[in-house]
Parts: sequence; C-alpha cells; structure tokens
Amino acid sequence: MAHSHVIKSGDIFCKSTFLDDDIFFTILAGKHGYSGQLDSEVQAQIEAKFAGKFGSVQELAEKTFTSPSEQFLLSVEENQLIWKKCGGKAKLRLAAISLKEMNLEDVQTELMDFLLTSSLQANEKLVNLESLLEQKTKDLTKAKALNEKFAKEKEESEAELIEQFLPILNAKKRRIAELEGIPQEPMESDNLDPAEEDFAGSTDDEDGEEENRGEKRKPAKQSEGAKKSLKLDDEHLDDSESLLKDDD
Repeated sequence: MAHSHVIKSGDIFCKSTFLDDDIFFTILAGKHGYSGQLDSEVQAQIEAKFAGKFGSVQELAEKTFTSPSEQFLLSVEENQLIWKKCGGKAKLRLAAISLKEMNLEDVQTELMDFLLTSSLQANEKLVNLESLLEQKTKDLTKAKALNEKFAKEKEESEAELIEQFLPILNAKKRRIAELEGIPQEPMESDNLDPAEEDFAGSTDDEDGEEENRGEKRKPAKQSEGAKKSLKLDDEHLDDSESLLKDDD
C-alpha cells in the first residue's frame, strides 16, 4: 500500500511516495521543481556498493524520507538528488538519484495539496481520538464508582455476618464452659435475638437429652448387679440347708 511523506532537509522540500519496492520523489529546491525515482534496481546497486554495511536500502530510505533526521542530508546538485549519510563531521554519499525538472507551480500545488489533505486527515483523526478518549474517561469513571459501591456493600455484608454469628458463638462457648465446670466470664454480644436464643436453647436441650440417656443406662447396669447378688444369696441358702441335714 502506498504512503507519502513530506520532509524538509537543508534547503529543499521533498515529497516521497513509497509504492511496493519503488520510491517516487517530488522536490522543491528554491525556484526549481523536480521529480525522480529510486527503483529496486538502483537500491540493489547501492547495497552491493557498500556490501550491505548499512543494511537494507529500503530501511535507510524509510528513515531518511519519512521524518527529518540529523543522520541524513539531502541536496540537489546538477539535476541530481544527493543522498548522504552523516556521522560526526564525515558525510558519506549513499546515492545520486537522477531528477527531471518540473513546472514550479505544479510542484508547489502538489506539495500544498498534500500538506492540506494530510492536515485535514490529522485533524479528523485527532477529533476521533478525543471523542474516544472522552468515552473511555466516562467508562473509567463509571467503573470506579461501581468498584467503590461493591467494596462498600462487601464491607457491610461482612460486618452483618459477623454481628449475626458472634452471639451464637458466645452461646456455644458458655455452654462448653458450663459442661467443663469453668467459671463463666461476660462475653460480647450477650443479647441474643429470639432465633439465636432458640439455637442456644436447642443446644442445651440436646446436651440435657444426652445426659438423661446416660442416666437411663445406669439402672440397667444396677439391675444386672442385683440379679447376680440374688443368685449368690440363693447359693448360700442351699449350702446352709445341706449343712443342717448333715447335722441331723
């Protein structure tokens, strides 16, 4: 896909259009206008000349002709676009691209039309980005409000659950202390509501029932002991009777 850029380098204005592997130029230098082309064949020659020292010529062209850079310098000399790479005080000529002179007004019109179109597109993109940013800001504000609401509801729910559970827990502690014979101490949240009192009462009833069941089992053991005692008494009586018979 083609894309175009306009830069100022030195005393010239250069519009470059990248299309596939070729680059097309429209140049305004003082009172003169030019056009030129850097095709893939010339790019290959430049790469071979420097043995790939600077990498791909296409990548170098992207750096040079899409934005101003102190690493590269452009100038027009004898109907040629001189492309140089700068490094400190040294300047290395990369290529001399042949140019054709054009009508000055046509070059100026082409450059002005491109700059105006680019400006309109940039403004339109800016408006869209501002609208998107405004919408995202509103969404973020709503999200923060919801987050704060959920956090508050969570805290209230946790506090309510703790408030409901503490009296029940304290009732169980008191009951355990009673069963173990430990002196009771006042506990927080001793005021139970009817539902909690029922729970505590049902706990006491269950414990009482267990004690009653234990007491009911004891008489059964005692009756078995009584039977054994009666049996022993009968045996003693039989022995006494036999002794009396022997005396007779």
